[in-house]
Amino acid sequence: GSDHAFLHTVSQPFHTTLVKKCRLLYDLCRNCTKLSIDTYKPALFKFLLEHDDYTHRWMSIPFPSNIHRSDDMTAPYPWHVSNTSEPRRYPTVFVGSLEVTATKARTLRAAIIQECRARPTECMLMELRSHSSNTDSRNSSSDRSPYTDGTFCLMPGGDYPTRKGVLDALLVGCIPVTFQRATAHRQWPWHWTTQSTADSCMHYVPMRQVVADPRAFFQELVKLSRDESFVAAKRACIARVGARMQYDLPGHSHAVRSRSTDAGEMDAVDVVLKNLLYEQSSKKF
Repeated sequence: GSDHAFLHTVSQPFHTTLVKKCRLLYDLCRNCTKLSIDTYKPALFKFLLEHDDYTHRWMSIPFPSNIHRSDDMTAPYPWHVSNTSEPRRYPTVFVGSLEVTATKARTLRAAIIQECRARPTECMLMELRSHSSNTDSRNSSSDRSPYTDGTFCLMPGGDYPTRKGVLDALLVGCIPVTFQRATAHRQWPWHWTTQSTADSCMHYVPMRQVVADPRAFFQELVKLSRDESFVAAKRACIARVGARMQYDLPGHSHAVRSRSTDAGEMDAVDVVLKNLLYEQSSKKF
């Protein structure tokens, strides 16, 4: 099956390892390339040591965000945020809820929500229903994503470390703040191109540090939001990779897609196909 690939949705080995037909599929297609919006290593979930079908030749690809390049979208695209643009209304933004199953993630979210409520001028808080991932006008009084109002967008994990919001924020120029490397830094390696690119586009703060002192964490982010050179460097990184982290809408004009030979203009599908079809020998699993 090494010349085959199949597209998965979310990788949920906790559930599918219990389903016989799923196990039969992964056994049959052991050497296939499995594409999923998230993948995990045994270092994070120890039980995967007993189920290597869930780590062998799996590759993570970006969540489909709310942002898609299309013929109706005029350049500059949302991820091409000007480094000289006016400061955003809020230094920090958090969109999410406490209704998650992972205990550590729930503790982190509780600390973030409590501190965010105490800083109404420095943190925009939008509490969602459980498992709601929409950040468009249906969840806001505004006609745009709440992430457009923030310099830093907080991305604590939920049931799993990965989060669609990372892409929703990134693609409107809001710097994702992560608390686990597995949330985004170690996901989507074909699209980041290198580990250093992921680190350069986002801001990582260890979870334990935030839980221990959320007040100091927010103070540091507010300070960083005023550091023009720091913010400009992050946004320049986002501008370089933004196109390849999103999915063009079907029918996107040939005039734009013909530029896909330029790595900066490829969309997420272009990146996947390029790796699957032309770079088999250099794939890293």
